[in-house]
Amino acid sequence: MINLKGLLCLAVAGVAAAGLFAETITLHWGSNSYTFQTETPSAANTVQVPAEVFKLIQQNQAQIEAALQNYSVTTTEINNAAPKIKEAYAKLQSEYGFETDAPITTVTNGLNGFCNDLCDSLPNSQTQQNVWAEAWIGKLFPFPHLGFGINAGVSKMEITALKDAAKALSIDVKDLKDSYVLPTVTADVRLGGIVFPFDVGLTAMSIDTSKIGSMESAMDPVSFDFFTVGGDVRYAIMQGGGIRPKVSVGGGFYYTDGSVNVNDDDAKASLNFNSTTIFASAQASVKLICLVPFAGARVLFSKSKVDWNVDAKWDRIFTGESPEIADVAKWGIMPSKFAGSGESDFFEDIKPQIFGGVGIDLLILNVTASLSYDIAGKIPSGAVSLRLAL
Repeated sequence: MINLKGLLCLAVAGVAAAGLFAETITLHWGSNSYTFQTETPSAANTVQVPAEVFKLIQQNQAQIEAALQNYSVTTTEINNAAPKIKEAYAKLQSEYGFETDAPITTVTNGLNGFCNDLCDSLPNSQTQQNVWAEAWIGKLFPFPHLGFGINAGVSKMEITALKDAAKALSIDVKDLKDSYVLPTVTADVRLGGIVFPFDVGLTAMSIDTSKIGSMESAMDPVSFDFFTVGGDVRYAIMQGGGIRPKVSVGGGFYYTDGSVNVNDDDAKASLNFNSTTIFASAQASVKLICLVPFAGARVLFSKSKVDWNVDAKWDRIFTGESPEIADVAKWGIMPSKFAGSGESDFFEDIKPQIFGGVGIDLLILNVTASLSYDIAGKIPSGAVSLRLAL
């Protein structure tokens, strides 16, 4: 016997799967109400909005209703503006040159993805600072052992996700590459210990790529601005001497605070970040006349947080749809301002790192070149330092 009820259920499910039944959501403010519906092939005579915008209305219903009340919006005003959203989305790729049919979702996913990339890159750029070839520089007394100088480091940073977000805001990313190096230029000092065989290092740095001509042009329209402070202590478990190696163990911390911006006249994405890294390390070195080869390993424990926000002037990006698009942005139906965040906690993403290099000791002039590799994140980094040292 044919089960008519079962066939009917299957038919209804098939129709729903084909997208013929639309979802609806009704906004209520004051004595007014208005119903939006997702786009479907069979709903030609109803007020439809793209799926992305429908989802935004669901997520922000309370805020939108408050804005409608605040601006004393009438249902006629919404009825005039709502179709413009559908028209603008229909032209995204054909007329406006977008590479996505869901720009707000793409922006959100891109910035969240870049948050993760930044949380990976920051700790690696931090630990390339204040790297000294000798595993222990000696005691401060009776013969002083100390030094100071500058250190330039780089760490690989992926910006593909940031580029995707920028393009979804109609920002021209021009010739930006998919990855760059996160630069550091630091001042550092290291002092030998007193009584016990240890030394102490301190470092600080500040950089703004928008004020460095070559970097500004290479990374336009992206800019970085951040500073770092840090310190470490190393204890010599083998003090070495002659061709005997020096071996030390130690640990330290770094704190970085800064921002990343990508913008043009019509849209801007800004990220503010901070990162604290603590680490434990072991290092071995040997002095061969004036050369000091060294190698070691670190374990990094980092806590990073990135907050991002977007300001998109949709009425200027979608030039043919203003002023109605300006209205739906103001009401929050298609928000022009939205935000998000990403973070990692200590012990959540432990980063083992190996490092090594060579130093050149020329009387009081000390030059050190080093490389490191984040095994978990597969992130290479490098640094070169120039110091005066005793």
